[in-house]
Amino acid sequence: MGGLRPRLGPRLLLGHLTESGARRIGLFLPLHDDAYPRLIAVIGVYSDSGHNILAAARHHGLRVPRDLLVACVSEDPDCATTNPPVTTVSLRPDLVGTEAVDLLIAVVNARSGVHRRRLVQPVLLPRRSTRRAVRRSNGTP
Repeated sequence: MGGLRPRLGPRLLLGHLTESGARRIGLFLPLHDDAYPRLIAVIGVYSDSGHNILAAARHHGLRVPRDLLVACVSEDPDCATTNPPVTTVSLRPDLVGTEAVDLLIAVVNARSGVHRRRLVQPVLLPRRSTRRAVRRSNGTP
């Protein structure tokens, strides 16, 4: 990186991680000192980013979730079968599609009183990639 060390705010990196993005995140994983704190979590926004972040973490000897927390925005059911299973946020494309069709039909039929703004709640599916072991009062996991 030739001395270029971007400043990161709260030890969290939110990024667009394609496969090449996962290689780029790999540049940040081993770096840390007082001026550049170690990342504690990575959130990917592409469906395959969970797989790619896990691979980058493994490449750098980081254990998920002990050393790094991993989550992604994804509808990929395979995220539940990775090692460890990756926490995902579903944007509910099924409901978004239903709402979009309803709005389109309302416009075509010139229906009045139709709310044109719709909110589809995302769904968080917490899995082991974001669950750190809880330490007991005696210090054991």
